This record gives sequence, structure tokens and C-alpha cells, in this order.
Amino acid sequence: MCKKKMIGVSMILLFVGLVCSQFNNLTKNPVIYVNLDLAIDPTNMYEYVGAADHVFIGSITKYVGNYNDESNFIPYSKYDVKVIENIKGSLVENVQIIKNGGYNASGKLVMMESNGIEDYFPEVGIMYIFMAYSQPDGSLLLTEVNGNTKYHFENTNESEKQKLIYYDYVGNQTTFERKRYISKYAR
Repeated sequence: MCKKKMIGVSMILLFVGLVCSQFNNLTKNPVIYVNLDLAIDPTNMYEYVGAADHVFIGSITKYVGNYNDESNFIPYSKYDVKVIENIKGSLVENVQIIKNGGYNASGKLVMMESNGIEDYFPEVGIMYIFMAYSQPDGSLLLTEVNGNTKYHFENTNESEKQKLIYYDYVGNQTTFERKRYISKYAR
């Protein structure tokens, strides 16, 4: 009987140890979501497209890297993109985009969120519809959330519908007044 109790206690301790180690791994590198209070409503795509300088379909060709600016809590990530089609604005075929978010100096993943919309990072080889702001230095910064929406190019009917929806957003956009810059990637 004593042997059975020892095995039972050992199993319980093993289970507790496994649970604790998994919890420890989760808390070592949690995702930090920065909740943004935006001047525009990110759920209203007519407003969001109106704030953006460029809306385009493109494919991520390379993840360039993660960068931390000591003056800013939010790290950023850079990607090379092949522009497939310009929907708003006119960009050259190969551009580099900057996305807010990435790994900060302490190794924690920092992501953006607003109005319950959690942002995500684009993946190499995948096509997206991008929305970007031209920056004072000519670079392209993706919008805070909804800056990259997966483009369903595998299904021609779905991709055509998705593209037409974005053309409708652009055609009926709500103008957002802000200082505008010209991208170094503009045609």
C-alpha cells in the first residue's frame, strides 16, 4: 500500500512540476499588447484608408530585421515587399516597409491593438493588402492595426471580391487631414 501511495504522490508532483515549468515559460516571454487610442476608428475602413497614403497588394519577400530605438518603447520590424498592384497611391515594384512592433531590448514581443483588433506580423512568401503612411524620411510605415491584411490570392473569386472592397474603400474614403509626405518609393 505504501508503494502505491508513493507512486501516486510522485505522479502528482511530476504533474505539478510540468504545469509550473510550462507556466514559467509562458511568463518569461509574454506578448505585450500596446493599446492604441487612435484619432481614427480602425473598424471604419473608409476612415482608415482615408488616413493612409498608400494601399497596395504585395508579397513579403524578406524579413529584414527587428530594430529598437532607445527613445521609443515600441520596437519595429522591417520587411522587403514586392508590390503587385497599387490601389491608392503609386509605388515602385520593390519597397521596404516598417511595422510597429517586434522584440524589445528585453526580448519581449510587443504588438499593437486598438478597439479589440490585435495586430499580427506578415510572413515571408504571403500576399497581403497593405496600408501605409509615407514618413518624413521617405520610408513607408504600415498603419497601426489592419496595416497588413492577408490577401486570398489562391481563390480568384475571393481575391477579386477582396480587392474590389478595398477599391470601394478608396473610392469612398473619408478624408483625414494630416501632414502628408512623399515616399522615396513613389513613382
